[in-house]
Amino acid sequence: MVEDQKIIIKRYSRKQVITLTICAAVILLSGIAIGTGTTVLLAQNRFIKIAPPHKTADDITKKISEKYDLNSQQTAQVQTLLNDMFAKGKLYKDEMNAKRDADAEIMIAQMKLILTDEQFVKWNKDFEALREKFKKFR
Repeated sequence: MVEDQKIIIKRYSRKQVITLTICAAVILLSGIAIGTGTTVLLAQNRFIKIAPPHKTADDITKKISEKYDLNSQQTAQVQTLLNDMFAKGKLYKDEMNAKRDADAEIMIAQMKLILTDEQFVKWNKDFEALREKFKKFR
């Protein structure tokens, strides 16, 4: 026995169709905006920012000379000044690195007195790995 099945189709008025379409469009656009914003924020935090290359004394002198319209005598004086400053900076950096190395050696000697031989071997391995990691940033 097959019974007749009635198909019920709900009819919407034109006003209801427009309202539903506008609501759907707002929801869709909001989702796109939120997704795009989130993607941008994640991308900013995940990408490695590459630092600009270090400028030399010559590069800086050239830029200053052009920007402030220096004559040849002024340019030479600025070049000398910057060369001296860069040399002092390198000496200072070398002194700081030597001091860090000396401090590390003192710490190693003191830790050797505190720890057992087995503990010291483990600690020293980790400490040297940490020192190597930070030497990359010097």
